[in-house]
Amino acid sequence: VNTSYLNLRTGPSASFDVLSTVSGGTVLPVTAVYEDFVWYQVSTPDGFGWLNSEFTIARGDFAGVPLVKYGTLVSVNTDQTTTSSEGD
Repeated sequence: VNTSYLNLRTGPSASFDVLSTVSGGTVLPVTAVYEDFVWYQVSTPDGFGWLNSEFTIARGDFAGVPLVKYGTLVSVNTDQTTTSSEGD
């Protein structure tokens, strides 16, 4: 799936508010994966937010990335696992 812009949300669902919009090609560290495996929590200069993984390209090993249920405390993972939104 290609997208020029991707909404960064306050929670792991399209029903959550948009925190910011990420441009295509942006690379962000993944700090957690939601239990449905559709949403990635990422770290940005604006703070933490959630991206729909269907609009990203995963890079790296996700073995060390925590799987979470929404509402649980997530610690920041400092490894090099990232995701990028695919642009035109």
